[in-house]
Amino acid sequence: MKNQFRLDNYSTVKASLVLILILASGCIRDSQMYTVSDEPWPESFGNHRAVLHIEGYEEAVHIVIPWRRHDPDPQDRMLLLICAESNDTVPNIHRIRVDRESCEIFAGPVKTGTYYLYYLPFQVQEGYGFYNKDYLPREVKPDQEWLEQLLPEAVPPVTLKRFEARTSLDNFFPMEVIPFESEKTAFLKNHPGPFILFTEDRLYPVRMKDEIPLKWVQEPKLNHFEGIAQRNEYYVFQVALFAARSDVEDLQVSFTGLNGPGGASMGTERLTCFNTEGVDTHGNSFTKEIRVREGCVQALWMGVDIPEHISPGTYKGKILIGPAEGEKQEVTLEIKVKRGVLVDRGDADLWRHSRLRWLNSTAGLDDHPVAPYRALNQPENSVLEVSGKKITAGKAVLPNSIMIGETEVLNRSIVFTVQGDTEEEHFSDPEYRNILNNKGKLSGE
Repeated sequence: MKNQFRLDNYSTVKASLVLILILASGCIRDSQMYTVSDEPWPESFGNHRAVLHIEGYEEAVHIVIPWRRHDPDPQDRMLLLICAESNDTVPNIHRIRVDRESCEIFAGPVKTGTYYLYYLPFQVQEGYGFYNKDYLPREVKPDQEWLEQLLPEAVPPVTLKRFEARTSLDNFFPMEVIPFESEKTAFLKNHPGPFILFTEDRLYPVRMKDEIPLKWVQEPKLNHFEGIAQRNEYYVFQVALFAARSDVEDLQVSFTGLNGPGGASMGTERLTCFNTEGVDTHGNSFTKEIRVREGCVQALWMGVDIPEHISPGTYKGKILIGPAEGEKQEVTLEIKVKRGVLVDRGDADLWRHSRLRWLNSTAGLDDHPVAPYRALNQPENSVLEVSGKKITAGKAVLPNSIMIGETEVLNRSIVFTVQGDTEEEHFSDPEYRNILNNKGKLSGE
């Protein structure tokens, strides 16, 4: 073999691993390192891969990947190394370190070119319904003869080009990319206190409940949020509470009003936290008790109902967040309201999350029609008009005409009969009259 080496001499490789991880720790800032594939690859390979470049033919190469995974037990998942040009699978993988922070392996033989390291292959389940398969178990052990001839210091490293997700929905970046434990420890050392409040834009919904993303460690936005909205927009943002050192019992959220230019303001009734309060399916207001366990993250989705005719400018206020019995922290809030008006409150753009206000909607709880639907109209007892349609009742109160605009739908009256073996059963017409109770409902007598 070209490279002969013994695995008992590994100090040089360990030192190189430390250096690679240090250099790679800043790559999270570059979104080009976390991309989406131009074309989805076979589903069974899993939804995530590392793209590697190898220079020259080698019996073995040294692969170090700071993948920063959130999923549990990565050491139990299969690693699949495939040549991009030939689609050949590399036969030998020897694991040195595989955990949530990084992956270090020897693999070979390989040749010059691009390689894909798939690290979450799974069993594909055909059809739809509850998924009852699993990730694929660890790959088979490498060939013993290949393994015995490896000398760590002689094995060349490969170049990590980027991470790829199979589709945009699978992408871990940036909210599911975890910090190293050392990075997290250093961050917490500089931020004492029982809990920490991170603010986050609506573009990046909080995904992890038991971990903070590296994004918050590298560029923390603490206790202050700034956003840009338009008039008539229902503006949404997040405040995430990380229970860093103890449980947070009975989490409370309260607001001040937002004060703007020239005495303009938005009162507290225009602000809400969807996690702690709301309106139920019967239209009744409720509050919810929240407990955040130590080491966990609670995303708090906030909403600001911005009036259509409010003056443009910057509006400032405060949010108080903390346990019912204990010290609360303050989040300062600045919303710059632009001159433009969103006619639909922002509902057409899913990324705005303005539809969250629908959770507290009372639309449809009464018998009145909801816009854009029009009220029912009954010009005479046997005729009902609704949304450009006209229904005329005949015998047995069944329609004998349905008009949609100027078009008749029926070619004859609808009748109700029961056909026996030799004859039909006839029924007398019921006595029935419609009473239009209100604009959205009919009752019958």
